[in-house]
Amino acid sequence: MATYTAITDAEIDQDSPITQTLMTKYRDNLTAVTEGASGAPRIVGSAAKYFDDYPVLTVSAADTYSVSFGLILETLTTTTTNSDNPPTVVAYRYTVELYSGSMRFKATHASSSSFEVSRLSLYKNGSLVQAYTTTSTSGTARSVDVSITSGDILEWRHSATGGASSGVSNVSVTADDGYTTRNLYLPFSEETTS
Repeated sequence: MATYTAITDAEIDQDSPITQTLMTKYRDNLTAVTEGASGAPRIVGSAAKYFDDYPVLTVSAADTYSVSFGLILETLTTTTTNSDNPPTVVAYRYTVELYSGSMRFKATHASSSSFEVSRLSLYKNGSLVQAYTTTSTSGTARSVDVSITSGDILEWRHSATGGASSGVSNVSVTADDGYTTRNLYLPFSEETTS
């Protein structure tokens, strides 16, 4: 992050020379304002860029922060039975937009019968990453760290055996850093949707 350094009136009066030090302050201050550095003036409403314009953030799998901003989450078929067609369905689908590195994917799955099996699998771009089974009716928590890059699609898929049903819940994706929101206010008349 750039450091914000105030420019004095004496540095810019009509008799002051343009120096390398002064130009470096101009350059660094411009960056410091956009990064929200300590002491720098803040931007408002329409000066902020859209979320899609943010750079890809490199993260490592951890339990520290949710990375829900920067992923597209689709909730699909969270409960299924063996008689469903197809018997294996996608419960949740994530499309990675603004991250690279690795993330921790978590989910809980359960069978409706302790005599039948709930199968849960995590797929990345159509290839199996990890598969689990349980006969627990109260739910079994799963966690897997996956290397990711922008554009990857990850899916929690599940199925059940016999006449039981399988359910998936408590999903989360976390890492050691992530994007978060901060309010920027502007008049309704200046709001754009593009």
